[in-house]
Amino acid sequence: MFLNSRGQESAPFELLIAVILMTFVIYIGLNAMNTLNKNVCESQVDSALTKMQKAIENVAKSGGFGQQKVSFDLPQCVQTKYTVKGESAPRSITVKVERVTNQERVCQTICSGVRNQCIVLKFQSDSYGKQKCLDISILTDFSDAECEAPDDSWTSVNLMGSADSTSLDKSFVITRGIYQLQGMSSTSTPKVCAFKKNN
Repeated sequence: MFLNSRGQESAPFELLIAVILMTFVIYIGLNAMNTLNKNVCESQVDSALTKMQKAIENVAKSGGFGQQKVSFDLPQCVQTKYTVKGESAPRSITVKVERVTNQERVCQTICSGVRNQCIVLKFQSDSYGKQKCLDISILTDFSDAECEAPDDSWTSVNLMGSADSTSLDKSFVITRGIYQLQGMSSTSTPKVCAFKKNN
């Protein structure tokens, strides 16, 4: 009887240890799944940026005669809304071409070689950022001035955004959709005109 009561006394302690161990295992498992999902999401973002990067580079290097269509779509994992105080709000996302000047260290990190200035394709969200080097002339013009859409089903887009891009809506310069990129040969510097297919 003495052995039985001693076993009964240790049973709650053993149960507590088992619950703590199970909680720890579940916590580790959920962290591993979150890390895996984050890595898959970042890989999908990288793939979408690479498609746009290659299209821009091909057109910019074409001597003004290149033309290429590209479908741009970010994965759902970065487009989902999040909840703040019970209200749903869109994530802050920026996708645009950006000229980086007088920042040698930044350009050396993003682009290979010694550069004082460079042009990058930039993605930035609340939790993740990625920059892709655009291997093109620093003088490349992305403004939508002088760019004429092929027809009414396309809208001219400045891939660098406008100077007054301060609102959340305007910061998302490159949005989901089909783009047609065209080089212009009438200028002395490389020029890339971008048009987005209207929905």
